[in-house]
Amino acid sequence: MKSNYLTPLAIAFMTLLCACSTDQWSERLTGSVSEPVVQGQPVNLDTHRYAKLVILVRNASTNAYDQNRQAGILSSIDSAATEVLLSKGYAIAERTDLDKVVKEMKFQQGSGLTDSDAVSAGKMLNAQALMVITLNRLSSTSNTSGGQTTIDIAAKLVDIETASTVWQASYSDSHVGTIDDCLKPVAHGIVRSFPPATPK
Repeated sequence: MKSNYLTPLAIAFMTLLCACSTDQWSERLTGSVSEPVVQGQPVNLDTHRYAKLVILVRNASTNAYDQNRQAGILSSIDSAATEVLLSKGYAIAERTDLDKVVKEMKFQQGSGLTDSDAVSAGKMLNAQALMVITLNRLSSTSNTSGGQTTIDIAAKLVDIETASTVWQASYSDSHVGTIDDCLKPVAHGIVRSFPPATPK
């Protein structure tokens, strides 16, 4: 009687263990382990004022990556942020338009572009707000899926009219996986904490 009872229990336990192992990675990336820390009062944010946004991604990490690798990292964050904000009902200024304006203003895109510079560029693009995403730290112990990647990233929304910060969020955690595995889901997570657009 005892062995007949333990056998299905053991099977159920092994099934649960396998399921947890399979889902562990996706759970970590959806934020069940560490949610972004949101500062301010996003619930009360008057989002209908911000119909069009400019996204600026900056690298403040001290890790040395070659120019192409750094461009790919920033582009991945930019794409993830754009995808989420579009799904929330915001219009996003075209990246090519931003690059063109920045070039015309003789500014250097990237970490050398200040918030003030970007606000000026946003005005030229008829945007109402600037979403600044700063990569503060990015490191990985390995290029294989078994390595551990540490990401520290912050985001803030700057009102272009007043040049004031009206929303902020930050995220810092380590995940099992490569930089490419972790970067986009983490960028998704931090921008997902921003409230959806509201109609005028």
